[in-house]
Amino acid sequence: MNDAQEFIEIGILLKPFGIKGAIKIHFYIDNPSDLKNVKEFYIYQKNTVINYRPLYFQSIHFDKNGQFAKVFFEGIFDRTSAEQYRLMPIFIKKENLPSLDTNEYFIQDLLDLKVKFQNDEIGFISNIISAGDRDIFIIQLNNKKQHIAVPFIGHYINNIDLAQHVVNVSNIDELF
Repeated sequence: MNDAQEFIEIGILLKPFGIKGAIKIHFYIDNPSDLKNVKEFYIYQKNTVINYRPLYFQSIHFDKNGQFAKVFFEGIFDRTSAEQYRLMPIFIKKENLPSLDTNEYFIQDLLDLKVKFQNDEIGFISNIISAGDRDIFIIQLNNKKQHIAVPFIGHYINNIDLAQHVVNVSNIDELF
C-alpha cells in the first residue's frame, strides 16, 4: 500500500481560532465525532522526505452540527504558529476510520474507477458530488468532451468492483 492509499483526506484546517493556537477544522466525513479517540492526524507536505507529517491532538471541541471543530495540536501554542496550517488538508490513516457498512465506500476509492455500460468502457468517475441524501457520480466520458451525472442508486449503479477498478452501470441512456 502506498502513501496515497494508506491515508484518506478527512477535512481541511481552516484558520486559527483565538490566540492560544487552536485551529478551526471543517470535516468532510459523515460522522466526525467518530474521530474523538484518534490522536494522530497528518498533513501532506510535498517534496519532503516524509510526505505525511503527523499532528497530535491535545483536544477537540465540535460545534453543534458536528462538521466543524476547534482543535488544539501538540506543539502549536499561539495564533502565529497556527497560521502556517491555514487551508491545509488534513488526513488520517484509513485503519483509524470506523468500518464501512455494505455498499459504503471511501470517495477516494471510487475516483478514477472505469465505468462500463453494457460491457463497454464508456469513461471513468472524475468527481463525486453529495446531493442531499445521495451522491452523484460525475462520469467523464471517453470522448473527453462530455460528462454525465449519474445518481448513486441501484437503478443506475449495478455493482462496484474495487478489485477490478470498475463500476458497472445501467439505464444511463435515460440521462442523456
